[in-house]
Amino acid sequence: MNHDIDNILEKYWNGETSIEEENAIKEYMLSDNVAGDHQSYIALFRYFDEEKNLDYEFVPDLSFAQSKKNKLRFIVPRVIAIAASLLLLFTINKIWIGNSSDTIYKNKYTELQNPEEALQITLDALGFVGHNLDKGTKEVSHMKQFEKTAVFNFDK
Repeated sequence: MNHDIDNILEKYWNGETSIEEENAIKEYMLSDNVAGDHQSYIALFRYFDEEKNLDYEFVPDLSFAQSKKNKLRFIVPRVIAIAASLLLLFTINKIWIGNSSDTIYKNKYTELQNPEEALQITLDALGFVGHNLDKGTKEVSHMKQFEKTAVFNFDK
């Protein structure tokens, strides 16, 4: 019988056994009369027997797929709405502001042909700026007394 088991084991390791031969090997390995040269296989066949009796309930977790669908359902309409808004703004800009940019410049600024008139406008603008600068510096004129203190003396 030991010789038959060796042949069946050889076929088992090569994957050539029938179901009846595999059942015979399993019964032999789980019995108490296993030969000494087959003792190393007992743990393997006991493991197979124990695993066969376990009941696994496999429930795949597909929540990640659902969350991606929900994210897409949330993101895609928002992206489309933003793109449509930008397109609308660019269109309005092109129609109203784009075409009238020449007239806006012409209404605000004019080129003077007379140099004396240009000089007078420039002198008026510089006088206005100078007057306002004088008013602003009067407000902080008392700060000159701090320049005399040693705190602001950087020559030392």
